[in-house]
Amino acid sequence: MKVLPTKETISLKYACMLLDDASAVIINDTALTYPAVETLTDEPDNEFFYVSWTDDAGYEYKVTAVEENNQEVLIENGSLIFIDNEGESFKVTLLNVFRAKGDKS
Repeated sequence: MKVLPTKETISLKYACMLLDDASAVIINDTALTYPAVETLTDEPDNEFFYVSWTDDAGYEYKVTAVEENNQEVLIENGSLIFIDNEGESFKVTLLNVFRAKGDKS
């Protein structure tokens, strides 16, 4: 189990590894979803992160992020803080499924 520090920065590459390991994520404490994490290419406009969801009222939301804005990713209170394509920060809380030893499901 990975425990994230209270506040520090990590590389985008390491943040993507953490995202890849996550079972799901919570965006800005409001939406439980499954992110699409693409391969890093070192191209500034590469969209490496994409999530979308629909709220209870039927409104659709999406968040994308490019490499250029996220070379360093802030960890704050156990969540990753990314910058979206509009220059706004958003919080990603990682969730993982833990299985009991010997559980084959």
